[in-house]
Amino acid sequence: MAKGDFDNLSGKGKPLQKFSNCPHIDPMTHNLNRILIDNGYQPEWILMQKEIRETIEKLRKDIVAVRNKLGDPMTPQKETQWKEAREQFIENIKALNKRVNDFNLVVPVLSRQMVHFSADKEIARAQVIYETQVKNDAENDAKKTENVNGGTSDIKTSFFKWMTLILK
Repeated sequence: MAKGDFDNLSGKGKPLQKFSNCPHIDPMTHNLNRILIDNGYQPEWILMQKEIRETIEKLRKDIVAVRNKLGDPMTPQKETQWKEAREQFIENIKALNKRVNDFNLVVPVLSRQMVHFSADKEIARAQVIYETQVKNDAENDAKKTENVNGGTSDIKTSFFKWMTLILK
């Protein structure tokens, strides 16, 4: 502090804001926590939780993308690729579950602890998402075909109505 490293802080020389007078909270601890939060500090367990959530979302998107890329029907070569992708996914889930274990050791509140991710459930979930996407794509294609066919018959009907009006 004597070097002047803290002279350029935004709140220098200003009093700290008062907090609600809760008898269960130490004012010094409250002020210290508020200063840390205001300056962007986050506890390790919050950062770990965010990292775990981002990782599982990325893994889920990746496994669905691989399944979409392989498509149907599955040839023996594609089946081998799908098996390799699943094995890699299982390894990634194991590594993620180790991070969950580390997270559970440092999280201060028992109710915030996380359960392990099941690779089999996640793969089944990816398969369901893929099948739903295929079904939706097929329905959309059917609707487009119906609209195109329906549109031409509407044009024909309109043309014939116009011709009958002219000939009258």
